[in-house]
Order: sequence, then structure tokens, then C-alpha cells
Amino acid sequence: MIRQLVGEQLRSHRAYVIWTTALLTLAIGFASFAAFVGVQQGAVVQHVASAHGMDGGWNTAVAVSQGDPSVDCACLTVTPAELNALLGEANAEGAGIAAITDTGLTVIPAGVSPADWLDQAETHPVYGASATTGEVDWPTLLESGDAPGAGQVAVDAQWAADNGVAAGDPVTVATFGIGRDVVSLGTVTVSGLLRTTASGGYAAWQEQTLIGWDSVFDLEQRAYAARGADPDESLDMVMLSAQRETPSLAALDADQVGHDYFLDHGGPSSYLLIAAGVLVIGLIGMAFAVGRAQAQARTQWVATARVLGARRSTVVAATAVETAAVGLVAGVLGAGIAYAALAIEWAGVLSANPDALIPSSVAVAAWYPLGMVAVSLVIAAIMGAVPAFWAARVTPAAALKPETPATSAQFSRTVRVWPLLVVWGLAFVVVLMMVQGLPGDTGWGVALHYSSAYGLLRWIVLLAAGVTSLAMIVEIMRRVVRATAVALERSSTPWMLTAGAALRGRPALASAPAAVLALASGVAMYTVVAISLTAWSETWEPYVSVDPQWEALGPFAFGAGRFVGYRTTLVEVAIVGFLLVLVALAAFTAGRHATRAESTAHAALGLDARAARLASAVQFGLPLALGVVVGAALGSATACLMFSTESRTYSESGDVTSKTMLGPAWAFTHLSHTVVPGLAALLVLLGSVAVGATAAALTTRNPARLVERIAA
Repeated sequence: MIRQLVGEQLRSHRAYVIWTTALLTLAIGFASFAAFVGVQQGAVVQHVASAHGMDGGWNTAVAVSQGDPSVDCACLTVTPAELNALLGEANAEGAGIAAITDTGLTVIPAGVSPADWLDQAETHPVYGASATTGEVDWPTLLESGDAPGAGQVAVDAQWAADNGVAAGDPVTVATFGIGRDVVSLGTVTVSGLLRTTASGGYAAWQEQTLIGWDSVFDLEQRAYAARGADPDESLDMVMLSAQRETPSLAALDADQVGHDYFLDHGGPSSYLLIAAGVLVIGLIGMAFAVGRAQAQARTQWVATARVLGARRSTVVAATAVETAAVGLVAGVLGAGIAYAALAIEWAGVLSANPDALIPSSVAVAAWYPLGMVAVSLVIAAIMGAVPAFWAARVTPAAALKPETPATSAQFSRTVRVWPLLVVWGLAFVVVLMMVQGLPGDTGWGVALHYSSAYGLLRWIVLLAAGVTSLAMIVEIMRRVVRATAVALERSSTPWMLTAGAALRGRPALASAPAAVLALASGVAMYTVVAISLTAWSETWEPYVSVDPQWEALGPFAFGAGRFVGYRTTLVEVAIVGFLLVLVALAAFTAGRHATRAESTAHAALGLDARAARLASAVQFGLPLALGVVVGAALGSATACLMFSTESRTYSESGDVTSKTMLGPAWAFTHLSHTVVPGLAALLVLLGSVAVGATAAALTTRNPARLVERIAA
């Protein structure tokens, strides 16, 4: 019986099954590809960290000084000799420890004067050199040559090729002196060439030069002197990473600190992961809307099946089988296409970067595609469970009656807002305190931050804030849709009156997609505003490659540079917005198919084809557009409240003279500098909504022809 019923369902709802499978495949394909790219980017970072020996489970930071440090440091301070003794002892105990430090040094090719170096930044390194020692995988790090010793340096192979440098050549070590002059500190010999980082979206941060560990601290002292500072007051931060904690490391009693040292924050992978998360959450929300719309279309079919002898459990089981088939097919196709696309892309990356420090193959574990198939099954289950639940609960006699006019339907259920608002407010305040910190530099708040319970507390609070924020967005959009429907019904224009009546009669079919678009818009605007504020705070930093753009706009100028990901973010906003609008259009079409009798009634009352199309466009597009605007406002405000970054001022010698924390007050004051990028993201989303509204209008049947057909 179930098998026969499944076959009849597929035959009767063939169009629904086809477009549901196609849309779900498209959405799961993009979400899978975004997730797989993020996983592969993580594998690249892990590969680079492993080559440096910085992938251990025990991580901390120490300060290295050869005298009395001029800068207070909360971490352990040691001399170079003490650090070397610690590394040797720990590795003798089997710790597998490595150390890495950044410096204020740079390397200039022989034959180029320090005075000309700043004018040739395209081919010369602009970042400080680094140094590393310990359990470093030098055969993996080096393309050719040997690890650097005293008086030696390993340089990036691509940089060496651009500047005609080879192993055994001398190069100049320099630093910034007084008045921003570049001062030579002497020459060192190139011992080997480092594998370069991959170009494109899979780049990890990687130093261009590694100075020999036995020389680096002496060079740093000389650099301090060149900047007019006391060389005995030099202070260098060193990151330590060990595969396991040994007695000598345990004796340090040092704070454990995580690090993303090799993560390239300018890469698109983090934005792709955010886009994938928003898309999956949005699809789940849209699934309820599609399911509810489909329930109206299936009610009479289910009633007919029950009249012919099908039991309620049989109907539910048949729907479950259909749902599982749709979810499985869409999941396998989407995840499979995404994995194939990643494999093809990675083959291109390997071909373009044959000697780069990257994994030799795709590093996506099997459970990731299986997880995306599971996500597809969940979304399909929601799409199928909602119509099965509602249709099975309707008695055959009630289902076979003529449809209830939309004007007699009730508003969607509203909830008491104040309890939800209280919980959301408390969670949001705690999250704000976690981001901005507590008043004072010491006390229980700081102790809590470094306690083992902080991680668990943070995830609990973030989960509570996320869930209540979603509920708040849904409730806000319910009320916005209801107010919009009432306003439209007050109009004397036929198409506005028709759209208002439809929204008032079926508010859930409009508010659910609107809430999803509000979520997507909120995340997009949060990301864009956060990027814009950070970029603008760095436009005056002399060591950051961010410059003011469109300065003629005055307060609306914005910061941009190599590591500011506007373009990547806007592309992902466009893709996610288009897919969500496409799913919303599918839900709208299913709901319209279930209420064809209303179209006939409107035609009989004189609604012409043009007015019907305008009514459909407004009914579909206006709630979504309002959701985009509401989400953009919420996202912008949240980004300002959560904004926190450090601003530095420098002396003529290049030393940091002051540090200032920029917070919400600064963010709201400078919010105008986010208008241009934010408006671009907003227009991208509203453009997707406009395309969907146009499609809704063009696919609206001519109501006059429906009346003629009925009359015939």
C-alpha cells in the first residue's frame, strides 16, 4: 500500500518533487562547496603550522629580553640563553617543541640601497623577518638549500627569483631608524630558499625570510639602537608550541594560549563558512514555509487517498519515503558536485603552485560529505513532515469542502514578547561583556576569562544569544508583515488591496521567508560593517596596507586594501541572497497554486492581468525587502556594539608610543565610513528580491482567462 501510495504521490506532485530536488541540490551544493573550501583552507594552515612545528597541543608565549624590558609583559620573561636551555631540555624529554618569533627586521637584496628600498616595495618584503628553532620540519619548509645558522637567512623562493637572489648570495639586514630611515645592520648569507605560499584563496600567512636563530636577538638589539632606544631594553615575543607537556614545561606554570599564527585573515574561506552557515539556517527556515505551502496543496489529495482506504499512518509513511528520496538524491548530488568542484579547483592550485607549501591532495574527510547529505535529509524531512502533519490531521470531509476565503483566515500566532526580550537581553549583555571586557584590568572578570570554565560558559551564552536572536527576528517580522498587510488593505488601489488581503490571510507564508532574509541581511551587514570599521581604523596605521578611498566623499570615505575582503563578501552575499530568494519563490508558488480559487474570485471582481501581476510582485517582494532592511539595521547596530580593536601611534623612529582601544562609541561615531560598502551589500540583496518579485509577477496567470475557462 505504501509503495503504491508513494508512486501516486510522485505522479500527482511531479513538478513539486522535481523543483524541490533541483533547488535543494543547488543549495546543498553551494553550502557543501563553501564548507569544503573552509576545511581545505584549514588543512593548508595546518600544513604550514606543522612544517614550522607549531601544531602542538601545548601552546604559550614568552618574552625574551637581554636586560630590563621597557614594556610590561604579563607573560613569562626569559633571556635568550634561558629560552634555548628550556627548548633543549623539553625536547630531550620528548616534548617536540618549536619556537617562532617575529622581528622588526627586513632583508634587502644585495645591490639595492636601503634608501631605495621603500620605493621598490612591490618586489621587496614589506613584513618583518621571522626566526624559528626547535622541532622544525626543514625539509618540508625548504625548496632547496639548508636551514639558516648564525649569520644566515632563508628567503622566500619567489622573492629570490624576482630579485635574482640564490643560495650563497649575501643580502642586507635592515630596520627602520630615526625619522623612518632604513638603516643597514650588516649582511648575512642566504642558506636556502623557502617554499612560497599558494596564491589565491588558499593562502596561509607565511614569512618571507627566516633569520638564523643564533643571530636574531643580537640583530634585534642593534635594531633597537638604530631606533634610538636602549638595546638592553629590547623585548621580543616568542610563540612556543609542543606536541606534549613535559615536566620542564609544566614547571613553567605558563598560561595556555591558542593561536592562529599562520591563518591568512584576508582569505575568503572564513566568509565562505559564514555564508554556508547562513544558507543552511536559512534553508531550514524556508523549509517550514515550503512545507506549509505544500500542505495546502496536498490536503485534498490526502483526503481523497483516505476516503479510498489509506490510513493516516500510511499517508505519513509514504510522505516520509518520498522525503527521504528527495533529500538523499539532493544531498548526494550536491555534496558530490561540490567535492568534484573542489578537487578540480585544487588540481589547478597545485598546477599553478607546484613548489608551494600546501597539501598535495584534497584534505576533506569522508564524514564532511556525509554530514552535508545528512543536512539535506533534515531539510527535506522538514519540507515533507510539515505537509504530512497538517494534511493527515485534516478530516476527509473537511478537506474536500471548498477552500476558505483568505479574508476569513486568522493572523498567525503571536507570542508574548517580553519574556523572550528579557532572555535575549541578558544573553546579549553577557556576550557584549565577553567581547568588550569588564571594567578594570584585574579582578574576578579577568580570572574568569582565563579559567577552564570560560570556554563552556562562552558557548552556552553564544547559543542562548543565537537562539533568542532568531526568535526575536521571527517575531519582529511577524509584526512587520501584519502591519504591512493592514496598511495595504487601507488603500483603494485594487492590486494593493489584493496583496494586503493575501498577506493578512496567510501571514506565516510571508513572515517566515522575510525572517530568513532578515537573518541573511543581518549577517551580511554585520560582516561588511565590521570589515569597514576595522579598515577605517587602520587607514592611518603606517605599517598596514589600507588606504582611504573616495576621500572626496568626506565622512563617507572608506578604507580599502589588499586584505580587506569587500569583493569576496559581496559575491557571497549575492549567491546566498539569490538562493534564498529562489527557495522563497518556490514556497510562494506552492502557496499560490493552493489558492487558485482566490485568483478566480479576484478576476470575477474585476482584477485585470496587470493588477494581478503587481499584486503578486508586492505580495512576494515587499515582505522580503522589509526583512532585508530590518536585518541590515540590526546587523549594523550589532557590529558597532561588538566592535573592539586596538589603535596605535608611532614615534618618528617607528616605536609604538601609545595604544588605544576603540569600542562601540568610536564605531557609532564613524559609522558613516561604512555607508558605501554597506549600501552595496544592501543593494545586492534588494536586487535579488527584485528579481524574485519580477519572476513572481511574470508567472502569475491571467485571472481573466481563468474566469473564461471556468465559464466555458
